[in-house]
Amino acid sequence: MRLDRGIGWSLNGFDLSGTDLDGVRWLVKDVEGWDDPASTKGGVTQNPFSDGGWLEPTFLEPPSLVLKARLLARTRAEAIRAKDAFKAAIPVRALAPLVLVDAGVIKHRMVKQEGRPSVKQVSDHHVEMSVQLVAPDARVLSGDGATGYTYTAEARLPVTTGGLQVGALQVGAGTPLQVAANTVSGSITLTNAGNAEPPVKLLITNAVNPSISDQTGQRMDLAITVGAGQTLEIDLDRKTVKLNGVNRRNALTGPWLVPAAGTVLQFNAKTYNAAARMVAQWSDAWR
Repeated sequence: MRLDRGIGWSLNGFDLSGTDLDGVRWLVKDVEGWDDPASTKGGVTQNPFSDGGWLEPTFLEPPSLVLKARLLARTRAEAIRAKDAFKAAIPVRALAPLVLVDAGVIKHRMVKQEGRPSVKQVSDHHVEMSVQLVAPDARVLSGDGATGYTYTAEARLPVTTGGLQVGALQVGAGTPLQVAANTVSGSITLTNAGNAEPPVKLLITNAVNPSISDQTGQRMDLAITVGAGQTLEIDLDRKTVKLNGVNRRNALTGPWLVPAAGTVLQFNAKTYNAAARMVAQWSDAWR
């Protein structure tokens, strides 16, 4: 991505900062709503029989953003080509990343067009653009959105192997011979540089009745066998459980774990299988 004084913007992979190969100068003047916390849906219902009320479930609403940019070209023909390229990059039917690079930190929101864009040719060389976008996720996430998640880590089922001590009389004079044990913890520690709950997806393979717990003692149990060639996908963000893409949320008992920076996810199963794996995928998240 091109940077202009350490800052760069792109929409759907289209650079909106600095000077491109055709000599067109791009500038993002503002992205309204980018840094604003999302508004909320839900509140308090008045008690019809007394003072006060009841708290309703409250959720963050999808934020609306307004991207305001301009381009300066050397000729009218260059301005028209650049304008058309920009319009083609606006995501309409599918989400695409709106990416900010600032002070070396890469963040993005997945967005699509909302309403009617304004692309106005002010002069032969100057075009002003304003596009309203909607982001279904209220958070800003780390990375450029190309891979879905920023971090990946893997855990196997916990096991201790080896470990042996033979007395001094059996091996001759001196201290006993000790062979260190090999311990697999079966855990993954989540990180989060942001200030919001990070999105986390777990992928489990080759496990019978797997379970995931955290350091607080909360545990998710799954009454399901994940056979060879199958993948159990648990999305802690969307609250879904799928086996090879088929809904199996009814296999889950126990509370949904709430991930945060420092959360330790412990992987376990009813029976030990050396091929069993839990892969965690997650990103930093900001409000």
